[in-house]
Amino acid sequence: MSKKKNKFLVGGMATAVIASAIVPVAASAEEINSIESLENEAVIDFNLADVENPFVDVSEKSSHLEGILFGYKNGVLKGYEDKFNPNESIKRVHAALMVARALGATEDGEYADAGFKDVPENYKWAVNFLVEKGIVNGVSKTKFGANDSTTRGQMAKILVNAFDLSSEDSLSYLDDIEAESVRFEDTVNNQFEDYIETLSQTSVTIGTGDGKYSPKNNVTRAQFATFIHRSFEYNKDVKSYIQEIKEQEIAEEAAKVIELNVESISALNSKDIEFKFNIEVKSETIKSDNFGVKVGSKILNPDDYKVSLGEDKKTATIVLKDKVKLSEGIGVEL
Repeated sequence: MSKKKNKFLVGGMATAVIASAIVPVAASAEEINSIESLENEAVIDFNLADVENPFVDVSEKSSHLEGILFGYKNGVLKGYEDKFNPNESIKRVHAALMVARALGATEDGEYADAGFKDVPENYKWAVNFLVEKGIVNGVSKTKFGANDSTTRGQMAKILVNAFDLSSEDSLSYLDDIEAESVRFEDTVNNQFEDYIETLSQTSVTIGTGDGKYSPKNNVTRAQFATFIHRSFEYNKDVKSYIQEIKEQEIAEEAAKVIELNVESISALNSKDIEFKFNIEVKSETIKSDNFGVKVGSKILNPDDYKVSLGEDKKTATIVLKDKVKLSEGIGVEL
């Protein structure tokens, strides 16, 4: 470890040089095979190698098998004993239940009462959670439309809101990969148009064919499971992308050896000392445990002074609690 270097002001003259090498340590990149749910620390597992199909009505050749197994493994869906009823239109209350589970909400959680009169008691926690998070709305102030079928348009809004598919990180990722979205001819001026476009851009949906999305069509239970799975997969990709960027930034910083020099120290008066760095510094640097102020040979207690960084990030001012004699020498240490 290199020794600390000092710069002192003695009788108005600056003498030695202060330097510090800053070398961050880069984290190792690892493939992300699981992510935490949004509401708590429950882990969403993407590895389905050990999952057996528990539903007799879900074919091993089904295009929705992976989504259903993913939901089953992660407690998002449970089915009806040994059946899932994959081709049945999913009710709004059941969709709410699956999304709430996917986000990590629990039945014993405390969520504000949304005030809907048509939601069965054992589903209220899920609906209340989603309303509290701004993910869903009711069809009126007192009605959720619990037993109504979920349309593809409604589903788009639920998924975009639930999985934050239009977040800054997501938009940054989409811009980086130059993702393109399909403008479906049957969604123009539809109330869910923007949400549907986001689903398309994130590849959560490819539509129903012939340039259409069919926003008024009902979503089946199997389809909804697949859409939840795709949303999680997309979020995993975004998380990997953001992690990669951060590791790249750390690596770039680690490749640098920054020599931090104090170019000058000036006593504004017997309590205020101004010093200038050769490069811009972060406020954390001058507030760290490695930073110190000395009067003569004595290092002052941090409570005996305050340090502020100027707008140019190169000039800092120390305000001493008590006056000192300049002849003793005033300095900073890193």
